[in-house]
Parts: sequence; structure tokens; C-alpha cells
Amino acid sequence: MRICRLFPVTCLIASFCLFLSASGAEAQLYGLFHPAKPVRIQSLNGGVFLLLAGGADVGVVGQIRYGAGRNLGIGGKLGFLSEGDGGIMLGGDVMGLVVQKGKDSPFNLSVDGSIELFAADKFTIIALSGTGIIDNAIRLENGKMLRPYGGLALNIVNFNHDSPVVESKTNLEISILGGVVYEISSQIDFLGEIQISSVSNSDVGINAGLIFR
Repeated sequence: MRICRLFPVTCLIASFCLFLSASGAEAQLYGLFHPAKPVRIQSLNGGVFLLLAGGADVGVVGQIRYGAGRNLGIGGKLGFLSEGDGGIMLGGDVMGLVVQKGKDSPFNLSVDGSIELFAADKFTIIALSGTGIIDNAIRLENGKMLRPYGGLALNIVNFNHDSPVVESKTNLEISILGGVVYEISSQIDFLGEIQISSVSNSDVGINAGLIFR
């Protein structure tokens, strides 16, 4: 059996194993939900994702992405997370493609800048992130497209507690992430994503969902 047939199965097994190992974590990185190549110019897609933050906090996140230019993409997020007593997450990002796959490069490379706000009853979290992302497109033997991607992010995360006895704090995080987008049909893709943060002894989070093109 060829490697291209085994790759999707290997990704799913790895995701399941990491999910089991994350049962005690408390991740603060909420996910990227897209590879390095922007949406086609003047095109719009949407996605719905289940977020599993360390197996303890879960959430549902919706995302819309728009191709604002040939090499420019913008996106917005809205979701509910069960972290703490539960709350709403809002986010937005701008991503620019700086290296395109071709003769001089075996992959796409993008730079993404984002802001996320998580508002709960007792605390608020604001995260500013800069992420470098690479991806590649692989055509499988069944004709479907597989797009693995990975990234490295620098995050500035501010924790603001409502209680006067608990001091607010700002942390600097380094996060790595990896994911895969698999073409289910001409209009629907599956996305699976794993992220590891430097906060709280390398927290692990898992995201999975569907992209509608």
C-alpha cells in the first residue's frame, strides 16, 4: 500500500492519540482553522469546527473567510467555549501569501496577524498573534486533494479577572500547530488541526470540522 493511501489514516490516529494525552490541559490558543493559501480572490467560504481544548474545555466555532486580493485573505470567527463558566469568542485575522508554491518553492508560505477576544462572566482574555504558515497540496490516488499545513505562532495573551483579589496578567506564548484539509467533495472539505502551546506545560488542543466552499 502506498504512502498517499496511508497518510489520512495516520493523521486521524495521531489526532486521537493526542486527544487522549491532553485530558488535563487548559489550552488558551483557540485555533487557526485554515492553511497558508488564501481563498480565491472575491470568493467566500465558511466553516464550522468543534474545539477540544485539552479535553476539559470544548467549544463550537464558526468562521468566514474572504479572498480580498490575489494573495490576501481576511477572516472572522464567532464561537461559544465552555472554558470557566462558558463565554463568547470573537476573532479576526488578515493573512498575506508571501511565497507561492512553484519552481522556486515546494510549498506556500503566508504570514497571518490575528486578534481574539474571549468574554466570560468572571474574566476576559485578549490574544494578539502573529503566525507563519506553510502548506502543500497533494493529489491522492482517488483524485481528492489533501493539503497538510503547519505553523509557528507568537501570541501575546492578556488575562483580565473581574475579581479585585486576582491580578490580571499578560503572558507571551509560543505555539506550534499542524493540520490537514481533505477534500470530501467539490464544495465540502474536512479540516483537522492540532496545536501545542508553551503555556501550562505545553497544553494540547484539537480542532476538527467542515469547510464549505
